[in-house]
Amino acid sequence: MIVGIILAAGASRRMGQDKLALPWRDSTVLQCTLERWLAVPEIDHLILVRRPPKSEAPDVPMVGNHEAMARVRIVLNPWADEGMGRSISVGMAAVPPGTEAVLVGLADMPDVQSATISSLVDLWRFWAPRQIVSPVHASRRGHPVLFGAEHFDALKALTGDIGARKLLASHPELQAMLLTQDPGVLRDIDTPEDVKSA
Repeated sequence: MIVGIILAAGASRRMGQDKLALPWRDSTVLQCTLERWLAVPEIDHLILVRRPPKSEAPDVPMVGNHEAMARVRIVLNPWADEGMGRSISVGMAAVPPGTEAVLVGLADMPDVQSATISSLVDLWRFWAPRQIVSPVHASRRGHPVLFGAEHFDALKALTGDIGARKLLASHPELQAMLLTQDPGVLRDIDTPEDVKSA
């Protein structure tokens, strides 16, 4: 079983409003991201980590049909202000038993191609389940990143705003790099200028 964890609990401070609800390619940032991930056949389940909503229910758009959305589980992170590392650990706590690998990605990266995510899984299966697999474009490492099951405990223990960077830096010998022509692995939406460039 392969599980995707999409981190969507940021405060959008640089944007000044909820960036995930902003228009993007005839949809919204969040909906585009979900559509890309739901189109990946290798992913069995998606965990969407959100901050607690101001209203009674999280604002999550319907994507495709009900069968597709049935693969999405919303997990609320009451410690969202502590940073990305905490959101990863909250997402990992919801990963079902028997999961072989997780793909950790960001909700504000709506241009990552579904085929790129599939290729990360393919490369992981080729090298061995112990590998960490990252996409690389223009000599820069991007997102999402795939982690085999032996790294789950380390991901569950993450705190603060560092995310998984320390884990990546401490295990270079366990990593494989997917060289890709997909610029979406580097493009995140943080400022009003980013939205205007769509």
